[in-house]
Amino acid sequence: MFKDKICFNRKKVVLVVVLLLVAGMVFLMTVLGTVSSTAFKYMTLSGIKKEWITEYLKSPKEEIKQDEGKTNFLILGYHRDHDQNGDDMTDTIVVMSYEHEKGEMEMISVPRDIWDEEMKAKINSAYHYGGLELAKEAIGRVVGGPIHYSAVIDFNGFLAVTDAVGGIVVDVPEAFDDYRFPILGKEKDLCGDVFYTEGKDYACRYEHVYFDKGLTSLTGERALQYVRSRKAWGDEGSDFARSRRQQQVIEAITKKVSDGSFLGDPENMASLLSIYRDFAKTDMAKSDYFNLINFGFQNYKGLLEVEIEKVFLDQEVDEDGRLILYHPEYHYSGQWVLLKR
Repeated sequence: MFKDKICFNRKKVVLVVVLLLVAGMVFLMTVLGTVSSTAFKYMTLSGIKKEWITEYLKSPKEEIKQDEGKTNFLILGYHRDHDQNGDDMTDTIVVMSYEHEKGEMEMISVPRDIWDEEMKAKINSAYHYGGLELAKEAIGRVVGGPIHYSAVIDFNGFLAVTDAVGGIVVDVPEAFDDYRFPILGKEKDLCGDVFYTEGKDYACRYEHVYFDKGLTSLTGERALQYVRSRKAWGDEGSDFARSRRQQQVIEAITKKVSDGSFLGDPENMASLLSIYRDFAKTDMAKSDYFNLINFGFQNYKGLLEVEIEKVFLDQEVDEDGRLILYHPEYHYSGQWVLLKR
C-alpha cells in the first residue's frame, strides 16, 4: 500500500484474529459433536444460538473480500456522552491491511484532519455525513485501496474492553500534561450560566490529566484519557503522538486478550462479545462474519504468526524525502487541514 515506509516495531496477532479463532473453534467442536460443557457455557453467555451454528454449517463459504491480494479492515473510534449525544466525528481512524501472499499486516493510523476534496470536508467527518459507506469511500481514497470491512466503536467501548481484560500496561514515551481534557457528560455544561455565550471558555467542561514517563498501568478510564488527549503540551499534543498512543492501547489489549488464561475462560470472551454488541456498529452481513470465521479457522497457524507493521501517515515521506501530508499556509475552508502531495 505504501512502498517506502518508515519502519516501526513489529508485534504479533490482531484482536480480530483472536476473536475469529475462538468463534471458529466453537463451530468446529459443534461439527465434530464434541462440544464440551465449557463450549456450551461460552455459547450461552455470548448469545450464540444453535440455529446460527446450523446456518453457518449449511451456508456456502466464499473467499474473504480482497483486491490485489490485500484485505483492508477499517476501525473508527468516536465519542458519545452518557446521554448518547455526540457529533459522530471519528477522531480515531485505523486501517488494518492484510497482504495474503506475504502474510503481513499493516496497522495504518490516518490523521483526522486530512482534507477530502470530494466531500469538501475533513476525513473525520465522513462517518457523520454518510455513515460507514462514505467513510469507507473517503478513507479508501487516502490509503489508496478499497476498504472491505468496517466497524465504528464508541470510545466508551474502549473503556469497557480495557476494564474487561483487567487493565493494561503501556510504556509512556514522555511525561505530559493536558489541562483541557473533556469530562464525559459535561460537553454542554454551562458552568452555572443560564444561557450559552458564544466564545466563552467553559472551564468546568475540562479536567487536568497527567501521565508519567515509563511503564504505566491503565484502567479503562485512564486508557481512554491516554488515547483521547489532544491538548497536551509539547510534542505529545500532536496527532502523531495521539496515533501512537492509540496503537499502543490496541496492542496492549490484544496482548491481554491473546493470553491463554484469558481465552480459557468463556466468561471473558462472552464479555468482549457483549461489549462489541453494545458499543460497535458494522456494515458486515452475516455471510461476511461466516466467511471471516472460516478464513480464520482455515489459516489459524499462519495468522498466529502474522506480524504487524505500524504506519503513521503523517510521518510517511515521498520519493523526494518530503512528508506526503502537509499543512498549507492557507486553505479555502478556513480550517486547519492536511493535504496529500
